[in-house]
Amino acid sequence: MIGRRDFLSGSAAALTAPWLAAASAGRAWAAPAGPGFHLGCVTHTLFAEYDLESIIKILEGAGFEGVELRTTTASPAGQKHGVEPSINQAERARVRKRFESAKVKLLTLGSVCEFQSADAAERKRQVATGKTYVDLAHDVGATGVKVRPYGWGTEPDHQVTTRHIGECLHELGAYAAPKGVNIYLEFHDEGHQEDKQMMEIAGLKNVGLTWNSADADMVNGSVKECWDMLGPWVRMAHIHDPKARPYPYRELFSLMHAAKFTGYTLYEGPAQGKIEEFLKSYQAWWVETTTF
Repeated sequence: MIGRRDFLSGSAAALTAPWLAAASAGRAWAAPAGPGFHLGCVTHTLFAEYDLESIIKILEGAGFEGVELRTTTASPAGQKHGVEPSINQAERARVRKRFESAKVKLLTLGSVCEFQSADAAERKRQVATGKTYVDLAHDVGATGVKVRPYGWGTEPDHQVTTRHIGECLHELGAYAAPKGVNIYLEFHDEGHQEDKQMMEIAGLKNVGLTWNSADADMVNGSVKECWDMLGPWVRMAHIHDPKARPYPYRELFSLMHAAKFTGYTLYEGPAQGKIEEFLKSYQAWWVETTTF
């Protein structure tokens, strides 16, 4: 990760960014001890049309430390990086070797596996698909697989759906544990008490949460109540452009800092302008906002 002083002296483009101008005002840029957590990104919309080599090189140049590779599943436009369960063992070995030589760590495979269906056969199919991602993560050296609940399905009793999701997470986590793979549930607007119950039902150390930085996290503009409830299970966070989606990131990062969080915060969203300049500006904003 590039140092703040080096970045500020070496990137004229970033100096013109509104984030950086605001961030640097009135603050001495001495190197801090660091927040204990790290910056990465989700490929999703940002890198959908970039091949793997381009993704790695751009992220290295911008000072990002990790990446979640979103997959083409259920996405007609696809993801050009091509890291999918369909690739063979030789291709998996090539991906693993490339990341072993990179400054950017392969963190997660962003699947769209979800377990809220009232149909037991569909839930079984989703878990089976999730297992193919676990195998891929193991082979390419990713630390985990992201899954999600996405709505409540057709079951009228949300407590039943909560139990179904928790049970699916337990099955998938039990399969992933001996392979050294984690399962990250990206929660949305299903209800944070229900998310907590899903984690309790799953009941495995390698099953945790991906914080999604959504409006539903806030109570009177604060995320503390949500963090206090779910923080023990949060292993990763998706973060966004604070200009496009205002959010109390300073508070969130301070809560992570106090909890000695050591995971990754991953930018998810499009680039505003040229991708290289956008990411460098974002990295500068992140460094400033996570410095206490």
